[in-house]
Amino acid sequence: MKSRHRVKKEQIVSPLSPRVADRLIGGPYASMVIGGIAERELLLPEIASLHTRKEMSAISGVGRATLRKIETWLKQHGRRFRHPRESLDTAICSLSFRDDWVQMLKRIRAARSRAYELA
Repeated sequence: MKSRHRVKKEQIVSPLSPRVADRLIGGPYASMVIGGIAERELLLPEIASLHTRKEMSAISGVGRATLRKIETWLKQHGRRFRHPRESLDTAICSLSFRDDWVQMLKRIRAARSRAYELA
């Protein structure tokens, strides 16, 4: 049985509703960015940027107004929607991660390693 990670509303600082964020985090592109479900919410802009406008608008709860808000939010993070003719491979390879997120992910992984050593 597949476990579902629920995003708490206070964890997301974005125009995405928790329901839309859950769909993105559990969606097919999220695992291409990072494997761990808990870390996916940290990389939500990167995950969202792999979608085209058409793909994003196909998600239940995303209309034209939400699309505009997401587009603005992506720009604030130095991201954009993938162009319709842009390959997913190219979009994934062009992702660069902010240093603070990389440092945070390193701390999470180090904490997990220590937890496994104690067990």
